[in-house]
Amino acid sequence: KYEFDWDPSKEGFILGAFFYGYISTQVIGGNLAEKFGGKWIFGGGIFIASILTLLTPLAARIDYKLLIAIRVIIGMASGPAFPSAAALWGKWIPASERSTVPPAAQVGTNMGIIFTTLLVSIMAQNGFLGGWPSAFYVFGILSCIWFICWCFFGFNAPNEHPRISNKERLFLNKHIPPRPPKVYKEKKTTE
Repeated sequence: KYEFDWDPSKEGFILGAFFYGYISTQVIGGNLAEKFGGKWIFGGGIFIASILTLLTPLAARIDYKLLIAIRVIIGMASGPAFPSAAALWGKWIPASERSTVPPAAQVGTNMGIIFTTLLVSIMAQNGFLGGWPSAFYVFGILSCIWFICWCFFGFNAPNEHPRISNKERLFLNKHIPPRPPKVYKEKKTTE
């Protein structure tokens, strides 16, 4: 009846694989976003995850170990998403709105999970694009389209945005506090 005959141990590794990768790149993702800007760290991670999502059904059919590897890498690519979003918010969101934007983004994430879970169930039951693989194809393609839009409409800071009005740019520059410079302690050596 089922396409795969995986024992509970294999299923556990497959289901946990995303999170093994996800947790491993959150801190470094935030640091990279601070150093290079959140646009490409955030967008690049989404793009890598999108391409690998499209390849997931193929990987599952080749070998469960390949599926685990792909899921770990998808997690690694996705890990920097929230830290790099926070880096972007720090340059785009006035201090007076910082208590509402991150929770709104989290609500959006949770709503997306609810919506996609329902949609995936419907697609899998109706045999759309082969049943269960349709989830990976549809959301992989939608994420690639999102990335293309992000390339044109996402910017690291208001001063980089070519289409923002001067009034909006001045408002944001006035109401977004500058980031304090990083202070590094010199390591003392004893001789």
